[in-house]
Amino acid sequence: MRCLKNRYGSVNEVGLFMMEQKGLVEVSDPTKLFTTTDDNQEVEGVCKTAMLEGNRVLTFEIQALVVDSVYSLPKRVAEGIARSRLELLTAILSRHGRINLSNKDIYVNVSQGFRIKEPSSDLAVLLAIYSASKHIPVNQKRVAVGEVSLSGSVQKPPRFSMIDKEIQRLGYQLLYDFDKKLPLFKVLSKK
Repeated sequence: MRCLKNRYGSVNEVGLFMMEQKGLVEVSDPTKLFTTTDDNQEVEGVCKTAMLEGNRVLTFEIQALVVDSVYSLPKRVAEGIARSRLELLTAILSRHGRINLSNKDIYVNVSQGFRIKEPSSDLAVLLAIYSASKHIPVNQKRVAVGEVSLSGSVQKPPRFSMIDKEIQRLGYQLLYDFDKKLPLFKVLSKK
């Protein structure tokens, strides 16, 4: 639940509740509410990411499946992100990740029905697609955060320090070091 107007305080607060037998119960620590894989695994086509929702940092998974297409125009199916964003990220990955996806169907899902409206999870989407297409598992203790530009550069999301602090508190590591500013294809090859 998100407040759009609050006469007595901030509108940046987000309340998370679960419906239980006795009614709505607040989720006090939602950090792992939207993840399904074990942190000690390496999973193909799944990449964790984190983003700010109000003043809370939420972690969730981007799941991708890449298969050979039987159609002349390959399918791009997106659940939880805009299809146009998936098409844009696929083009960036093809160009800067040096991978041919023109004959592949790509399916992307955000875990637990979460909806993404901001680009801070772009890098996670790219890594999940890359992992699925190359059959390279991703370490689930690593988290990908960052907006990817058309030139292939990765940029910090707004209020990154809050995200970084929460990732460290959970015992995760960032997949991308913003200080090194590596090109996208080098990030993908290091996974």
